[in-house]
Amino acid sequence: MSNLFFLVMLFSVPAAPEARPTVALINLDHPGAGEFARVQTMLALQPAIRLLPDTEFTPEQQASLRSTLQAVAAYPDALVRAVLEKHRVHMKIDRWVILTTRGLYVQGPQEAFFGPFAVPGPRGRLSEAFLLLLQKPQPPVRRPGSTVQVPFYRNWLFWTGVGVIVGGLTAMSLLAQEPTDVEVHVFRR
Repeated sequence: MSNLFFLVMLFSVPAAPEARPTVALINLDHPGAGEFARVQTMLALQPAIRLLPDTEFTPEQQASLRSTLQAVAAYPDALVRAVLEKHRVHMKIDRWVILTTRGLYVQGPQEAFFGPFAVPGPRGRLSEAFLLLLQKPQPPVRRPGSTVQVPFYRNWLFWTGVGVIVGGLTAMSLLAQEPTDVEVHVFRR
């Protein structure tokens, strides 16, 4: 009876929806506002990804990030990618979609970036390769507890503590010693 109940419960519970990757779109140096709106609309219509809403990444934040990145270097410079990776981790998004004058780029975890892809025209579409990169699942993340523990004696802090304690004990023992009596014999001639 309990097996029958288990089977009924197993098949009647709906499966959990698969997590969709979160994508944020930023316009770094593309002059056309129409292209940005077009790409934003095309990304919002993709069922396999979740575009970060404007309420979470305000235009002021985008303008601030854009001006900072333009002051550093042009995309895809390594420093610009590192700054975007830091913001990606902080904002808990899976992928960046970067719109530049050279085209669209996809930047994901661990400094992985791809592009440039063509910016679609008024009747165009996003390329299949571009969409596949956005939908690709993230690589597995190491758990903090699964790292190899370094032995305590390989830590510089341990040896600094040992040195301070031994030095302090040595100094205290030297200062606590009473001077030994020394007999001095002076002979006159």
